[in-house]
Amino acid sequence: KFFERRFIIGPRGDRYLDNFFEAYWNLYILMTTANSPDVGLPAFKAENAFFFFFAPFSIITTFILMNILLAVVYKHYRLHLLQEVRVDIAISQHNLQRAFQLLKD
Repeated sequence: KFFERRFIIGPRGDRYLDNFFEAYWNLYILMTTANSPDVGLPAFKAENAFFFFFAPFSIITTFILMNILLAVVYKHYRLHLLQEVRVDIAISQHNLQRAFQLLKD
């Protein structure tokens, strides 16, 4: 709705962010900073006040939401790694016990 009242033309010559799914996808691209200029520049060209929308959005998503996502991924990675290390230690201990048992016999 924010961009719908303004007839902003996107980089491909079509209307810019005219439906929810296109807006969602473009803001996702902006959040991942994959192609940020293509998302924000058409709005900046139409009106400089869009800076007050895109700048806080970029700051919040880049420094807060992406850090939360990274923390969740790292937590699950660490748990998986811990489980893998425990299995490796158990296998090593079992192999050492078998080796000493063979030497004993």
